[in-house]
Amino acid sequence: MERQKNFLEDVAREKPESFREEVFVPAPKKLSRFIAPLVGILIVMIVLVLFSQLSKATVPDMTGWQLEDIEAWAEQYHENTKLNGIYTLEKTTSNFLSQDIPSKTRIDKSRVLTVTYSLGADPEEVIELPEIKAMNLTEIKAWISEYQMSGVSIKQEASEVIPKDTVISYDFVEGTEEEFLRKNRMVIYISSGTGDENETFQMEDFYGKTRAEVIPWAKEHQLEVTILEEFNEYIEYGKVYEQNIKKETKITRTDEVVIKISRGKPVTVPVFENMTRSEASELAALYGISLFFRLVVSEEVADLVLHQDIAAGTEIDQKQIITLQVSKEEGKSLVPNFTGLTVAEVNSLAGLYGIKVFLKNVAAAGEAGVVASQSIKTGMKIDADQIIILELKSDKSISTPNFVGLTKNEALVLAKKLGLELILEEVEASNTPNQSVISQNIKSNTRLESGASIILTISVNSGIKAKSLWNMSLKEAQAWAVHKGINLNVVEFYNSDYPTGTLYNQDCETGSWIPANKVLTVYRSLGLVMVDNYIGKTKAELLQWRDDVNSKGADIKLTFTEDTDTTKAKGVITGQDIYGDSVKLNQTIHVMVSTTDQGVLIKNFEGANLDDFKLWCDTNSIAYIIKDCYSDTYGEGALYGQNYMDTYLPKGEYLRINHSLGKIYVNDFTNQTKASMVEWQKEVNKKMGKIKITFVEEYSYTIEKGRIIDQLVKDTQINLDGTIVVTVSSGK
Repeated sequence: MERQKNFLEDVAREKPESFREEVFVPAPKKLSRFIAPLVGILIVMIVLVLFSQLSKATVPDMTGWQLEDIEAWAEQYHENTKLNGIYTLEKTTSNFLSQDIPSKTRIDKSRVLTVTYSLGADPEEVIELPEIKAMNLTEIKAWISEYQMSGVSIKQEASEVIPKDTVISYDFVEGTEEEFLRKNRMVIYISSGTGDENETFQMEDFYGKTRAEVIPWAKEHQLEVTILEEFNEYIEYGKVYEQNIKKETKITRTDEVVIKISRGKPVTVPVFENMTRSEASELAALYGISLFFRLVVSEEVADLVLHQDIAAGTEIDQKQIITLQVSKEEGKSLVPNFTGLTVAEVNSLAGLYGIKVFLKNVAAAGEAGVVASQSIKTGMKIDADQIIILELKSDKSISTPNFVGLTKNEALVLAKKLGLELILEEVEASNTPNQSVISQNIKSNTRLESGASIILTISVNSGIKAKSLWNMSLKEAQAWAVHKGINLNVVEFYNSDYPTGTLYNQDCETGSWIPANKVLTVYRSLGLVMVDNYIGKTKAELLQWRDDVNSKGADIKLTFTEDTDTTKAKGVITGQDIYGDSVKLNQTIHVMVSTTDQGVLIKNFEGANLDDFKLWCDTNSIAYIIKDCYSDTYGEGALYGQNYMDTYLPKGEYLRINHSLGKIYVNDFTNQTKASMVEWQKEVNKKMGKIKITFVEEYSYTIEKGRIIDQLVKDTQINLDGTIVVTVSSGK
């Protein structure tokens, strides 16, 4: 029978090891009662602190901000912002002046932030007029600028008596000598001397010349020249093929000169996508297109064109470069064909592919050396550390020049100098100069052996003799011009001596020679000037009509008398002494204009001309703010988004309107720094743009670190919220 254990023996006996390691600590029962409430209070305090911090705004440094920037910040971050506009000469309209809370201060939404901005110069301030007749042009301009006299305009008139740049006279449109407000308008007439603006000089013959030859001539004669670039398959790229004023014509600095420069024959971009790189190169060569390949790692078959930056079907000139994205296996490169390339072309292509090359026979081949052979065949896959050995040879072949646009004699001299034989074929061509090259059977830059033959097509242009078009109808003159292959330019002027529609002058004497590609200018009479009824319309509209008819020789003059006894709004015509009748040239019309102070009824200017808007505002003493901004909806130059329309402008308020810059045009930043493109992005986005740029780094042997290798979007327009992917060199 087993002996029964007692309690004392059980306590004295050695315990198991696991049992000995256990330590029992009694819990403090009283402390647990307070833990849960304390944690709850702590959480509430943290939430309150976070909420108070989130409800606060950090005051920025607004130095250099415009009113629209301040308003935008206040709307988004601190609605309790008070805007205080004051008149000052120190800053132009809407510029920031001061803020009553320093920058970087954290403020809650209940605290008022007062920002003071400029209203510009006070239009109601009385200005003490200087001795205007004793001032010269420079002093008057300085006075206008210093006192911000927006209502004072300067007109220059020729004078045989008054010295150049001195005052002839001045007229008050509003205000008087004794009391002249800043907003009042006056015209100061300045002598331009003995009529330098009317001094004549001969129009140059720019046919076949370049833009670089046109610009210095225009600057020399202080003449504004409009240069248009258009496709022309018969004229070499970059050469002038048309001018609106014939050579040796007597012109003045006020004449409008328009020059057209050829972009060459338009090339329709083919589909390159899903071709191999070599197939794309061969197709581009057929079209005369230049390509730039950008390798991207892809799971597609290596050396396949994935994307082209200019869409198929787009018309481009031969100077534009199309960028193709070509697939590349990670860590591998396909060997391109180096055969026939120069040293410079080899280095450029090797850098593009990230391939190492070694050139043999550099000294023996000389400057004209080209690749004769390569150690690894075209199309082979190689690792990044493999080196291709290229053997050079001397190349004595001739690069075919571009003969198009040259005269026959110029082409013969150039061919003889290069050792080429010419075969000339003459064709009748009314749109090109006589005895000039229209086309050649071998493309320029093709390599030829010395003594090779090229076929040139030479134009034969017989031209015609000028006929007197005086007293013809316009249809008769146009029919004659079409029949003779002559371009007719019709200039319309008011003329009291010839009935409406009569041709009364031309710029080419009867019997003189007119080349078939030149323009014949004829003058057509508009007869007497028809004066419409402008009662009820604005003074600005009447002034616009005057400027329109005077641009066509009407020489109409207007005199204005203030009408204070009327309910019409300020600036509205209340009477005119001639209307609904035709008058001769140089007629003076007397007009009554309301000067009541009931405000001005604001018109709808959407789609109007910017100069018309400014003229109307200045005429009616309306303070305005024009904001230049890019737009996907409104074309370049369009006005839109005005703040007041078809209502009276409240006193002290500004008429605001947006001036569209059109869509954003992306320049080519290739080889420029990354910083320059970021700066461009900032400038664009200041004007309502939302452009994003994604920079991707890529190794390059030819492009310096930090400079741009390529960009997916360039030399084209982009939407305001567009994204541009840019490849930046990370060095070798």
